[in-house]
Amino acid sequence: MNWEAISTISEVVGTLAIIISLLYLAKQVKSQSSETQSASMHIFLAGFRETIANYSNHELANLFTRANHDIDSLTETEKLQIASSAQQLHRLYEEAFNLHNHGRLADDVWMPMVRQYASFMAAPSVRYVWDIRKHYYNDHFRAFVDNMDISDYSFEKQRR
Repeated sequence: MNWEAISTISEVVGTLAIIISLLYLAKQVKSQSSETQSASMHIFLAGFRETIANYSNHELANLFTRANHDIDSLTETEKLQIASSAQQLHRLYEEAFNLHNHGRLADDVWMPMVRQYASFMAAPSVRYVWDIRKHYYNDHFRAFVDNMDISDYSFEKQRR
């Protein structure tokens, strides 16, 4: 064998090694991306459950019920509580909106959340806070919410 043939074989082997390394790296990056997406979705959904659970607090539930009937009857302190709680809810959905738009929240998670948010937005107190504070939110999210089909506010079973 001459040196030219050995050199050619070495170049081919080196090229194959680089291709194999790049394929392995691509597989690792894809796997890491999937794991990162799963982790961010898990963290977000834990926050979602925590935020929604706040509304099971008797005092806050009572306050929201009163606000839904007559927000003007609330004290300034109670209005602040309503605004703070509803803004947590709006921020939660803004985060979900952004995660979904960036491909980090799957459609099968996002779509039921949209339906639930449409129900929340039908509550007069939640809508009131949105109307007075929406200018604090991302333009794209604001357009999404303002164009959302709001469902009926009710605790009755929905008929299809």
